[in-house]
Amino acid sequence: MLDLFNRINEANKNTKSYHHDSSDTSLRGHEAEHEVCNALAPRLIGTGWE
Repeated sequence: MLDLFNRINEANKNTKSYHHDSSDTSLRGHEAEHEVCNALAPRLIGTGWE
């Protein structure tokens, strides 16, 4: 049980130092959507999923 407690405390320390920039994530997500679209579009043309 003590090991689990120590692991949770360590995870909390690591989480506090993490900085999240939501605008950066949105941009990467948008770019990823376009990559997927470009990869799938040629396969989906004419299938009704355009």
